[in-house]
Amino acid sequence: MELFMRNIHFSADDLEIKRQLALRLHGPLFAGWNGGMPYNFIVRLLKDRGHGNRRHSGRGILVVPSIVVGLQLLEQVEVEPLSVLNRPIRFESGKRNVMQEDLERLDEPYNDVEPDGQLMGSLALATVQFGWPCPDGSISIEWQNSEDPKKPPTSLTFDDETRLFVITTQQAKKIVVAPRNIRSIAFDSLACVIHLERPPVFQKERSRENNRGDLGFLHIINLLIDQEDDENPMDDRLSTLDERRGNIFAYLLVLRITFKQVSDVDTFKAQAMRVHLTTFTGIYEISRQGLFDPLIMYRFDYWLKGFPFDVAFQLHGLVSRRRFNPRELLGMRRAIDAAIENFGAATTAEAIKLLEAHRDEGRPDEYQAGESSNPYSDKGHGSQGLSASLLFNEILREPMNKPAKPFWQFYDAGRVFHCHRVMVTPTSLVLTGPLPDETNRVIRKYIRHVHNFIRVEFREEDRLRLHLRLDKTVDSSKFIDERFGRILQDGLIVAGRKFEFLAYSSSALKEHAVWFIRPFVKDQKIVNADSIRGELGDFTKVIHFPALYGARIAQAFSATEPSITVEAQQIRIIPDKESDTSSVFTDGVGTMSQGILDDICDKYTPSKRRPASAQRSTAFQIRMGGSKGMLCLDDRLPGKVICTRPSMNKFISTDTMVEISRGFDRPMPMYLNRPLIMLLETLGVPMRPFLDLQADAVAKTEDASRSMDKAATWLTTNGLGTAFRIPSALLTIHQIDTGLDWTRRVGGLVEFLYRVQKFAVNHVLRDLKYKARIPVPKAWTLVGVADEFDYLEEGQIYAYVCDVNGTEQYIHGNVLISRSPTVHSGDARMVWAIGKPPRDAPTGLGKLTNCVVFSCKGQRSLPSMLAGGDLDGDIFCLVMDPDLHLPPGPEYPPANYDGPERLRIDTPSTARELAQFVVNFIKNDLLGVIATQLLLTADDSNQLMRDPDCLRLAALHSDAVDYPKTGRPVDFLQIPRLRRFDKPDWYAKETDRGEFYYESDRFLGHLFRAIELPATKEANRVAKRQRRLLKTGNENLDFENVVDVYARNDDAITRELKRWMDGHVHPSVHTSMEATERVEEMFAILSNYTDELSHICSDYSLSHRIPLTEEEVVAGTIVAKSSQPRARNDAILAMRRSSSILVDFVRGEIEGSTGEPSQAGRRASLLRAWAAWNVSAALGDAFGARSFGVIALDALFRAIRDIENHNNR
Repeated sequence: MELFMRNIHFSADDLEIKRQLALRLHGPLFAGWNGGMPYNFIVRLLKDRGHGNRRHSGRGILVVPSIVVGLQLLEQVEVEPLSVLNRPIRFESGKRNVMQEDLERLDEPYNDVEPDGQLMGSLALATVQFGWPCPDGSISIEWQNSEDPKKPPTSLTFDDETRLFVITTQQAKKIVVAPRNIRSIAFDSLACVIHLERPPVFQKERSRENNRGDLGFLHIINLLIDQEDDENPMDDRLSTLDERRGNIFAYLLVLRITFKQVSDVDTFKAQAMRVHLTTFTGIYEISRQGLFDPLIMYRFDYWLKGFPFDVAFQLHGLVSRRRFNPRELLGMRRAIDAAIENFGAATTAEAIKLLEAHRDEGRPDEYQAGESSNPYSDKGHGSQGLSASLLFNEILREPMNKPAKPFWQFYDAGRVFHCHRVMVTPTSLVLTGPLPDETNRVIRKYIRHVHNFIRVEFREEDRLRLHLRLDKTVDSSKFIDERFGRILQDGLIVAGRKFEFLAYSSSALKEHAVWFIRPFVKDQKIVNADSIRGELGDFTKVIHFPALYGARIAQAFSATEPSITVEAQQIRIIPDKESDTSSVFTDGVGTMSQGILDDICDKYTPSKRRPASAQRSTAFQIRMGGSKGMLCLDDRLPGKVICTRPSMNKFISTDTMVEISRGFDRPMPMYLNRPLIMLLETLGVPMRPFLDLQADAVAKTEDASRSMDKAATWLTTNGLGTAFRIPSALLTIHQIDTGLDWTRRVGGLVEFLYRVQKFAVNHVLRDLKYKARIPVPKAWTLVGVADEFDYLEEGQIYAYVCDVNGTEQYIHGNVLISRSPTVHSGDARMVWAIGKPPRDAPTGLGKLTNCVVFSCKGQRSLPSMLAGGDLDGDIFCLVMDPDLHLPPGPEYPPANYDGPERLRIDTPSTARELAQFVVNFIKNDLLGVIATQLLLTADDSNQLMRDPDCLRLAALHSDAVDYPKTGRPVDFLQIPRLRRFDKPDWYAKETDRGEFYYESDRFLGHLFRAIELPATKEANRVAKRQRRLLKTGNENLDFENVVDVYARNDDAITRELKRWMDGHVHPSVHTSMEATERVEEMFAILSNYTDELSHICSDYSLSHRIPLTEEEVVAGTIVAKSSQPRARNDAILAMRRSSSILVDFVRGEIEGSTGEPSQAGRRASLLRAWAAWNVSAALGDAFGARSFGVIALDALFRAIRDIENHNNR
């Protein structure tokens, strides 16, 4: 039972209240409960939002294990009040149910208050050491603190409020370790060895005098979120614990501490167990090998400068990812020099890259007490015990194992390049890649020099965005300036080369990512950051506005695909359409003739990685020189003409290449989300339709696992498995009638696909619960364009949709239209869709497909009423389901914000101003904070999103959206504070334990509680199984195992495929010498594919040590829980992009280049795909083989369809 406490003395702490309550609750009046044994209870003091100098608000919560105990206590304190510090505490019955976390805590044995207080105290440490795990099981100590016996000793404490372990040195520096960052702790007599997941946080205490008047940005944000302040001085964040040793702490994830007293070891162990850490007893041999001594680090850095960049980048990457130490790699010099001479730099770099996978083979996933004294021990774990040089030579020894020419050298240079990436954290530089990514205008121009460009992102140690770390005890503003600002201003050393800040794209800026460049020579001219920015165009009109200048440059760095180049005389400038009140109806949209559209489609469509749609795009989002926005078809234009408008033209450029950001050849599905649901609840839509839609989504998700054809449809609807075309593979296996029931775990490819489906189920249910991402059947998401024909009246729209199967529909009737993000009560409106155009309508209107056409009549453009939208590529949600429509009555007025004035400087903007803006943006990016604050405020208000604070937050949200262009950040002091300390239950994160939430009665709360996640355990089980296979499965990846491939393959799918093959080629072809050569070629392709796939699994994992599984990549999801789902979502999107590019390329390699389509060419593609399938089937569960089989199966049936279509003509 939960009781509410009031009138608590402000000087009283929770320990004193616990002592007094224990005397009462464990006294004679309660002796009859729990057999007279002491029982657990919980005390929480509530934070004070109005007085920063108080410990708490004078209120609190008491949780007791029984209603009987609670009622008895209420009766007793009426007769005999319970006083603390001479003030009686008033008790009353709580209104909430006890949370599950509290129920579990109440079941734990009662710990006496005095010992509990001892656990909270300070433990004296004799030494603090950081070390490196060696292959022989020992720990090489690479740094140790210096202790002055005349000063108080270094201490270890546990902050029960923040749940952090804190080591404070004699130099007033702190090592802060979160329990989630600890993999395991090994104890011996006076020491313990702590294996960390990532580097800890380093801080330095700031004196109270220095703290006054220097209120940090993130500290003020805490006032908004945590509602608490105090007079304690804030700490400074550090990038290293010891300036003399530089950044070595980025590499040392073994923390060893020794205690002064044996009893303190037991105290710390008890505390570790209380926070559910893995502990065991183990004795480590300690050595001091100097693996990171200053001389070694200097030699390693100097050594890198002498290698080609690709080789140096991989060597630097191995150290940055803590897979090898620099002394190990220095021992490889002769082997690397020989490899470069014999195989070339590209192949050598690939072989070095493979070292990581070979070092990780056999490494345990987790370590149980007593099983291993060293989680990194190599004993009994295969190739881990080999030195770096031996591993490297083993990779290169056999011809079939030697890396072939890297895939990325064959990628379509117009669309794809291999991108080198660097993640800058507070302590580290983490190098990853190169991995395939989409090109932009600048990259395409310098495609032969792409190794001089790197993508740099600024993150926390756990890969989250730094500004989200809302720590009230640390002023991170100064640290961001010193750590990130210095790199942006002064440059970055990567692989022995200096790179300088170049620019960013608009989407990358939101991820706190930018481009850096290393100056190089092209055509006898030096190319550097200044020259590239200067050649993009004329920025005279914006050069005095740093943020806007950066946004205009960003256009050239947006991911695009090249299409056609037009002549200058083919480009016309036409005026924008405006209302009498100067509202622009055509903001960001122009037109093109049928001839231009045909040319773009012919150039653009074949390069897309998804199946051809039944309908060509009639609108494209484009970049062309200094113009950006949409081009849509206008059939009245003659010949080949493009019409742009002033609202599209951002700067002057002579470049006339039409670059495609996005095509719209199919309608996109529409999903509800939390802001839209809260808005519709505000506007009077009933709850039942939302519950029904979610229940239907859950039912379809559960039903999808029952058969392959249902799973295929469900995966397509949810956009999962699309890179590997899993829906097509499932339908193929279903159609060839193998008789396999995938629910019976029959093994092979079918069971692999069943596991992929389970991962997808987990993904969808997780999104339903934590995002309220609910599919809406009678709804679409479409790009917006303008009515060029002035046919539509005010409040009317036109939309015609045609999906990939050719199913078409004219949208007709009342439609709810909105645009994300919905933050204002006027952001959803009712409009009338005219349906199929009547005969008197312009013919051009009816030719516009898969887009929503807005009227150009009235006083204000409709897109601008929907969360401040325009027509430069914004997408809009159209809902036909009447159950989700707004009730009859006057609509809420749309938002109308003037916006802040752009920040102007007196001098022309340079790289220094751009870099400073990036730093400021990292510190002041409040968009997510404001959006979250708005939802939390609405949940707690009777007016929901019409609450005055919500309206204020909506206005601030608009300013935050404009910040990348205005340079004016939101004043965080203007953000309204939350009115309560606890949060609604739907706001709980996946990883939350013991946080304080209330049961929300809003739609979001009901939807959240209606979802269970039964698939999570299954998905985690599969993930562990696949990691075990990853360590052992590739032993089968040997060409000798597939030489007799045709003789041994006899699984159900192969038998059915043989029957199909026999209808198109003579059976003798299967066993010919030519077939053996094809098998050898396909094996080489598969070998390269698995290398690339393993890099994707490693580089996009949320964990530094546990890669993604093959199933996760194929499904297009990440199973791991995360306290910051946005970081996981960023990784998922990037992983999908890289895997799509890889699959697209591998499919092309399997099909082969046959020149002009011919029957012989189609037959050759069929035989190559057949060989690829047999190679994958022969290798069974080896890592990568199953997904390679999916690609081969798709290529096989594409070839069969091509042959049959040709024969049927």
